[in-house]
Amino acid sequence: MKQAVDYEDANGKILDTDVCIKAVRRIEEAKIGSIDMVTKNVQMKRIPEQAVPVILEIDKCRVLDKLFLDEKIDNEDIGKTVRGSKLMENDDFKKMI
Repeated sequence: MKQAVDYEDANGKILDTDVCIKAVRRIEEAKIGSIDMVTKNVQMKRIPEQAVPVILEIDKCRVLDKLFLDEKIDNEDIGKTVRGSKLMENDDFKKMI
């Protein structure tokens, strides 16, 4: 974990707080949609339960790629901004994630 934080701090850029919150909200909404889709497909026996973690990780990568293509926001930028702006201390932000 420390290596990931060090990498983000070295390579990420600080975003405007509102831009960061908007990006995190977009990621969280996509995650909820992905979990919902995967759950329905498992219940309908379209995919095996063992595939769920892989599918969720692929969907997460897709969302991060789309975020970068659309907004030029990298995952490292989000991590660095969340730590730098102390967003994890904000109760509203915590509820969102």
